[in-house]
Parts: sequence; structure tokens; C-alpha cells
Amino acid sequence: FPVTICTIKFDPKIIVHYTQKLIDTYTAEYYQDINYCRADPTRHLIPLKAVNFYVAKKDLTFEKLISFLPDYLGSRSYKIQCVNDLCHRKILERKKVSKDKRLTNIYPTERTFNLYCELHLSYKNTLYNL
Repeated sequence: FPVTICTIKFDPKIIVHYTQKLIDTYTAEYYQDINYCRADPTRHLIPLKAVNFYVAKKDLTFEKLISFLPDYLGSRSYKIQCVNDLCHRKILERKKVSKDKRLTNIYPTERTFNLYCELHLSYKNTLYNL
């Protein structure tokens, strides 16, 4: 029977399936790049913001990305190190802005974008198709 918390009804069956899906994705070799990012809040937010801007068809400059990250997550140099690391691991990629060569845009790689799309659909299907 449904459990009520704060006037929201949760079906235990959905919670069981959803939490199992989370466990499966957190331990799956297939999602190792996403799981690498999840291990650190700064690294976790960086690709999420890149995917967010990519889907919205907005340009995410390197500086905009760095300034988006809250100060409590680390120093500016640590944030830059995280972006560089994610680019080195081919989770993100940089592209020079053709109009202004001083600027660099950050994008998810095709593989990273596809992983996030698959993960989103997997969670969505788990929650809404039971």
C-alpha cells in the first residue's frame, strides 16, 4: 500500500525499482564516466551543466562554466583542474569560438551526451512505466 510522506504518496514498488536502478547504474561499468563524475560534486555539476547548455543550444564558455560553480565547491584552480581532467578523459570537449579565438566553449562529447540521455530515459521509464 502507498506510503504518505508530506502529503505525497509513494508506491513502495516504484521506490524499490528506482533505487535498484540507481544501484545498477552506480555500479555499472557502462556508466564509468558518469560515475567518475558523480564521485565529486564539482565534477558532477560540470558535465550536467555542459549537457544542459548543449540541449538548450546555448554556448557554454569555459569562463561561464567556472563562474557557475559555487565557491564552496573549491577554488578556481580546482574547478579549472576538474574541467581539464574531464576534457582529458574525453568526457567533455573544447571548441574555440570562431568569432573570438580567446574564448573556448565546453561541450559534452557525443558518448557522454548519449550516456546521459540513456540514463535519463532509464530513470524516467523506471518511474513512470511500472
